[in-house]
Amino acid sequence: MNIKKLVPTTLVTILLTTFFIGLMVYKDKPVSASTTCPGSMSEVQCYNYLLEQFTLLQKQQGTLQNQLNQEQYKQLSLEEKITYISNQVSQTQKLIKSLEIEIAAHDIEIKLLEQDIQEKEDSVSLMKQEISVLEGTVNQRISESYKYSFLSPFDLFLDSKSFSNILRKTKYLIVTRAQDIASLEDYSQKVVALKREEDDLSEQKTKLLTKQDAILSERSNLAAQNESLKAQIEEKNSLLAQSQAKSSELLSALRQNKTLQSQLDAAIITWINAHMGDIVNSGPVARGSIIGYVYPGTSACSTGAHLHFGIDTRTSGTFSASVDPFAGYLVWGESSGIISSYDGWNYPYVRSNKYQVPIAGTVIMTQDYHNGRAIDLSRPTGAANAPVLSAYGGTLYRGVDSCHQNYAIVVQSDGKRSIYVHLK
Repeated sequence: MNIKKLVPTTLVTILLTTFFIGLMVYKDKPVSASTTCPGSMSEVQCYNYLLEQFTLLQKQQGTLQNQLNQEQYKQLSLEEKITYISNQVSQTQKLIKSLEIEIAAHDIEIKLLEQDIQEKEDSVSLMKQEISVLEGTVNQRISESYKYSFLSPFDLFLDSKSFSNILRKTKYLIVTRAQDIASLEDYSQKVVALKREEDDLSEQKTKLLTKQDAILSERSNLAAQNESLKAQIEEKNSLLAQSQAKSSELLSALRQNKTLQSQLDAAIITWINAHMGDIVNSGPVARGSIIGYVYPGTSACSTGAHLHFGIDTRTSGTFSASVDPFAGYLVWGESSGIISSYDGWNYPYVRSNKYQVPIAGTVIMTQDYHNGRAIDLSRPTGAANAPVLSAYGGTLYRGVDSCHQNYAIVVQSDGKRSIYVHLK
């Protein structure tokens, strides 16, 4: 193709320059490519130079989505961590509340034990007084019994007025002595038992106090842990905000790139319209016939392997994608499951209807613009070198665009035209 016919490249150059300036704003990896030509270059050299610069910039395109995916993966990871930590904080707060209730219950229990111990101590003190009195009485009686133990029956006989009196005195002494001994033993056992119970209660009180101290210490530790967890959440939120800011930068770059592709496609159509006289009649073609293959990889006019497709209501003159391809011609299918991480585009399947899907095999739509009337098509695994099919029967015309890629136009027998851009 004669390069002197590239005068309309001014529009493409302006679009490229706009894209260069936009990418220069992206701060993660500064762009060093030049947007102007050295003054010594001719128009042809300048054009080729700008294409080289554009190709240099396109090398960054493949990393943008990966960087965005990484940032959003980090966001997901951070959000999961924040959720986990928030749950931990909630559990810790519940545990602290439970400990506070337990401590309050133990405080009441300790007070009740203290009251019980005090009552038992009072009881023991009273019993000691009673025992002391009893011991005095018993000792006195023992002394009396001791004195009477030296009396012989003859002495009792002489000291008594009658035999019945002697028997009563003897029986009284025996019973009294037995009762005093039994009472002393009984009270002594009670004192020992109460003292043992007092010791047990004191030991239990000591254990409860120790447990209370341990719980208070644990509550203090848990409170500190709670503060630490809150600090972690603040840190994670800060990191998440930074990641979201970085994601916004990448999102802006990707959106700019997507917009650029639309602009490039529009610029190519403009160029094709300006060079409509250069297209070559390649003869009749049937619906579904192979008319070319998708250009592999990126270029100055394409951000990746795909087919740009549109339908025009006119069979001659400048081409304009004025027909909605999904108004009975093709089918907009369900989501392919490939969800765009930056704009929610679900890459729907595209199927044949009245028209043949213009790429062989399973086809997805990577984007639509111009009110959905000009679309980009690809495959889930990539469209490089994929056969391009005529959507409808008619006359095939071929041409070469400003980026030296082939394109095709089919003047269809139904009174419409279809265009196929980015062919090799």
